[in-house]
Amino acid sequence: MGSNARDILRDEHRTLESLFRRFDEVDVGAREDVAEAALLKLEVHSNVEEDVIYPTIRAAIADKDMIDEAIEEHHAMSLLARELRKLPASDPRYKAKFHVLAKFVSRHLEEEEQRTFPEAENAGLDWSALTLKKAAEVGDKVITQQLTAKQESSAARTHT
Repeated sequence: MGSNARDILRDEHRTLESLFRRFDEVDVGAREDVAEAALLKLEVHSNVEEDVIYPTIRAAIADKDMIDEAIEEHHAMSLLARELRKLPASDPRYKAKFHVLAKFVSRHLEEEEQRTFPEAENAGLDWSALTLKKAAEVGDKVITQQLTAKQESSAARTHT
């Protein structure tokens, strides 16, 4: 795991990419579990960015629209995730919808790493200053939200 908030986010991005790639590497019967793991990771990651990282970046950069757009991208991804969770994996649209989400996520991660993070650094954001407090906060939020989301997902699947 990385040593500061940016490194942690990049590690999370690689994990997300791996989960989305794995979908096509498993047999059809395992796709729903792989998709749910990817959706859960994406949900938690997005929440941590919105709660912890984006406010810090917003304070550092002049282009506030960049953060607003990132938040709206998160919203669109959450809508696709919600739709996926309503479909059985056997539905012909399931795979297509997952691939659309994967492409959207890939483009969003690239935008963060190629544009948002560098712009924040150019504006003077010191990722190492976030190391102790914010990185711990990010880690704590990830763990807490993953546990909560797993419980909520299990409860939702039990009631449907």
